[in-house]
Amino acid sequence: MSWNTYYAIYLDVDNPTTPLLDGTASAPRSQALRWVQADEFPLRIYFRRRAQIQTPSSSQQLPAGRALVLGGRQTVGNSVTGDLLIFADNFTEHQDGNEWYYETDLTLDTTELRDLFEADSKAITLQVDLELQDAGKPLTFVIPVTIIPQAYAGEGSPTPALGSVNVSRIIDGVLHLYNAEADRYYPLICTGPLGYATLSLGDPLDEA
Repeated sequence: MSWNTYYAIYLDVDNPTTPLLDGTASAPRSQALRWVQADEFPLRIYFRRRAQIQTPSSSQQLPAGRALVLGGRQTVGNSVTGDLLIFADNFTEHQDGNEWYYETDLTLDTTELRDLFEADSKAITLQVDLELQDAGKPLTFVIPVTIIPQAYAGEGSPTPALGSVNVSRIIDGVLHLYNAEADRYYPLICTGPLGYATLSLGDPLDEA
């Protein structure tokens, strides 16, 4: 069975300043969200009303005419600072059985984020505000997000390490390897018939 790629956030409608829920459960989420810089994905927002701790929360549909806008800035200490780093709007409403959710496409490949990671490759903490707008009367859900740097940037396979032995040069028609610890050149010797040959290192030269 195939699966859809998206990131889901579950929010407590009655607690906008610390709204994160642990999935459909009624328990709050204890950790900030963690995203990876340069990722792009559909983002789904689920609004929920909590019940008892052991009881699943219930899905909530937004009233008609409400719009959602998401924006995030870096936090340093207790301050929100700098340029807007991420932004998304154009949320669309969807129903899946008894569940309602609101979806948009989110990109973390922004010039502003790229500039921050080029200056310092450490993880960045953001305050992401999700505004529920109603004729100019916003209600803001505050979502803490940590964005970590992208480790893989499209490279091919890494070059196998040779340790302290490196191909150096040809001496008297023979390929020699240089050992930095010994500070000597070692001839590479091939012995045996074709298809069954073995490689070994000969005696080092007297002088490096």
